[in-house]
Amino acid sequence: MNDLSRPELRLIIFYEWSCGTPAAEMVTKIGREGEARCIYARAGDHARLQSPNHHKSSSRSRLPTSAGEMGDESWVLYNNDTHRAVWISRGEEPPVHPKANLHEKKCLLSCFCDAKGMLYYELLPQGRTVNATTYSNQLASLAFALREKRPRRSAVRLLHDNARPHVAKDTQEKLQELNWDTIPHPPYSPDIAPSDYHLFRPLKLFLKEKRFAKYEDLRMAVFDFFDSQSAAFWKKGIDDLPERWLTVVTNDGQYIVD
Repeated sequence: MNDLSRPELRLIIFYEWSCGTPAAEMVTKIGREGEARCIYARAGDHARLQSPNHHKSSSRSRLPTSAGEMGDESWVLYNNDTHRAVWISRGEEPPVHPKANLHEKKCLLSCFCDAKGMLYYELLPQGRTVNATTYSNQLASLAFALREKRPRRSAVRLLHDNARPHVAKDTQEKLQELNWDTIPHPPYSPDIAPSDYHLFRPLKLFLKEKRFAKYEDLRMAVFDFFDSQSAAFWKKGIDDLPERWLTVVTNDGQYIVD
């Protein structure tokens, strides 16, 4: 790693992130000091042009300390039993556990949040998945929720991954219609997606060892989890993103293991 300072690294990371550069490729670029210095110069120009007050802009103020709005999907199960560790005597055979059911009863959860809380979510009935039409309709519902919950917000910067429904033509047309910006997310990088490292993981822990017989019971449990989170919880999930990027760079592009 070269002698770039932490603020310089943060500025380069934001610039390459906004360009959609994968984390591993970014690490290679930063490792080459001459190229990293050129990127830093371009990133500085980019930050100044994007700032309404050029003389007040700084590497920290232009970094995505708030990524705006975040959207993602995850499966939630009706049966959240887990295998428990058991003590066995020397020479005793361990208990046999049945294999996981690949067709387990589950529902797909789509949710959108920001640094202040959950904006909109939808737990799709069993058997339904997200396609371009569903996702476009969810974006319309998100737009309505933003008008209700964040009436003073004039611009939307949506962070979502490159799953097929997110990049489909219908979705792109919907985003243009709404006049929303999107923040490119590097492919195959769940360790730097706030939904994965901060939202869905605690949700799965909350549901652990719980069983649900009906869709409504599962939906209410998801609501209870979202409703019980503090303001600090939502803020931390977004605020941690730039630091996780720095960790990826420091680890030469390796995945973050929490």
